[in-house]
Amino acid sequence: MNFFGVLTKREKVLFYLTAIFLFSIIIEKGVFSPLRKKSSYLNKKIISYEVKLIKAKRILQEEEKIESAYRKIVNRNNSDISISFLKEIETIAKKIGLHITEIRYQKVQEGDIEKRYFVILKGKDKWEKILRFIYEIEKASLLLRIERLQLVSQKNEELRIEMVLSKLQSKF
Repeated sequence: MNFFGVLTKREKVLFYLTAIFLFSIIIEKGVFSPLRKKSSYLNKKIISYEVKLIKAKRILQEEEKIESAYRKIVNRNNSDISISFLKEIETIAKKIGLHITEIRYQKVQEGDIEKRYFVILKGKDKWEKILRFIYEIEKASLLLRIERLQLVSQKNEELRIEMVLSKLQSKF
């Protein structure tokens, strides 16, 4: 028995149309629908990543602002330390009455756990005042140290002094 042999032409057309319709529904549900769902899922992920990237970009911009503010604070702290260093030297010199002609601040040297601040000091006075100044520097509370000292004798019992002073500061 041939199934197609008994059908009329109209029934055959309806059969083929129904078969095509069922085949298209199966293809749509089996192929296109999962592809659409996957595409929608990927689009949502792309949008979420774009939002995350926008937030990360904003954070990076703020990070640069924060780092620049931090650098300003650190530089201010370094300058505060150097100012206190110079104040201490001036206070000791004024207390003794030592005549300072020049104070020059030098570059900071950084080690693993400490920073060293350097100052070149030039002056002239009687040797008693210079010795008293050296003694006061050595016993100062700021961990001052004389790195280099040069004394040159001048007329009328005065000495010209040139010294390099350093201050040790912990990084922590």
